[in-house]
Amino acid sequence: MKKCSILSLAAVLSICMMACSNPQEKAQKVSEDASKAADHAAANAADAHTVAAGNAVAAAIYSNIAAASEAASKVQMPALATNDAKSLAKDLGNLIVKRIAATNADEASRLETDITNERAKIEQKAVDNKISAADKDAILKYGDDMTAAAKAAVGM
Repeated sequence: MKKCSILSLAAVLSICMMACSNPQEKAQKVSEDASKAADHAAANAADAHTVAAGNAVAAAIYSNIAAASEAASKVQMPALATNDAKSLAKDLGNLIVKRIAATNADEASRLETDITNERAKIEQKAVDNKISAADKDAILKYGDDMTAAAKAAVGM
């Protein structure tokens, strides 16, 4: 009987030790899982912050584009004598609007070059007497006014 009691006591102690170690192991496992989840949540938060910052920048850019476009659209095209002059004014205005809407440096640079070339074309048409000097001046002023309005709208 004593042997049975000792064996029973040993079994109980052994079970107790297992039971006591299991909560520690379980707590350690929960701790590891929670740590992994916290790391994952921190990474997601960092990603979300980056995305939010990117969205804020995009919102500011597009807000400026909208304000500049609206301001430029309020500049009235001048009354011009010929269809050629009207076409030149329209082309210059369209290039300026595209430049306002440019969202990257390469596109903006290309459009700046296109605007410069269009202005030179307008000058040349006046030299070739295809448009009057008054129309040339009015078209160039129209382009300058659109650009100035757009810049003023975004505080430049």
